[in-house]
Amino acid sequence: MKKITKIVAVIMLLVFGIHRSYLFILPNITLINNTVNRIDTAIVTLPNSRIDFGEIKSSKRNTIYYNLAQGDGEYQYHIVSKDKVLKGACGYVTKSEYHKRLILMVQQDLTIICLNNK
Repeated sequence: MKKITKIVAVIMLLVFGIHRSYLFILPNITLINNTVNRIDTAIVTLPNSRIDFGEIKSSKRNTIYYNLAQGDGEYQYHIVSKDKVLKGACGYVTKSEYHKRLILMVQQDLTIICLNNK
């Protein structure tokens, strides 16, 4: 019985390690709402995909991972907060950018700060 328990524990640790490694490799976008109002809609369009963050409450964040198979292009954002629409481009995306991190911060004055690790 102890041997089966050890085998199950090792398998669970391996699965957990593989999952964490996979998330470490995948690129992601984090949207941070630094305003006192909620963000009603937040969409980031990449060359080969569209990421919908949905609603983000005040002082909250949401991170979404996306596919490595992207074409070359910019991150296009469309954010709606309290009847204000924020549109623009931020950073550049290309194919197979492992561990790429993009952070979009919506500031109190409804400006966007983009932080990119590559």
